[in-house]
Amino acid sequence: MTIDTSTTAGKIAVMQAFERGEKCETRLSSGPTEWKNLIYPSWDWAEYDYRIKPREPMEFYANIYQNPIDGQLMVAGTLHNSLEGAARGKYPCKDTVTIKVREVIE
Repeated sequence: MTIDTSTTAGKIAVMQAFERGEKCETRLSSGPTEWKNLIYPSWDWAEYDYRIKPREPMEFYANIYQNPIDGQLMVAGTLHNSLEGAARGKYPCKDTVTIKVREVIE
């Protein structure tokens, strides 16, 4: 979700998010500068842009296989945070493959 900080309501929403402890970012308004973590805000809206830091998409690995009875894809065991973990948890089935899943954030 993007907040329109050109409005007073948008500015208030970002400041309230910071007060709630949400991670926020800042950058110079002029020029293509990178977003930086906001630690001590000055709330100088004329010189700086502010935003709530976008959430990183969730990623995990899964070992899957095709069910021979109905052809559906099945997860073999549990989900893993790393490729190495997935390799250790792989079922001894010749048709099991490891896939990486990444959440789509719109």
